[in-house]
Amino acid sequence: MSNYFQIPAGEHKKALHLLEEIKRQSGTLGQNNEATQTVITSLAESVMWVMISATPIDGETPV
Repeated sequence: MSNYFQIPAGEHKKALHLLEEIKRQSGTLGQNNEATQTVITSLAESVMWVMISATPIDGETPV
């Protein structure tokens, strides 16, 4: 069974902006936290990829 999720375009844009900010902020962790920085950046990029590649659906499309 598949699950489907839909978010409004404005919320999609906000989410991408927040993920970009998370990536930017992870760069301030410094070399002592390089592994943490890598994990945070990779996670943010992965979620961004999912959101960018998601297929928009018409509000009247049956799920």
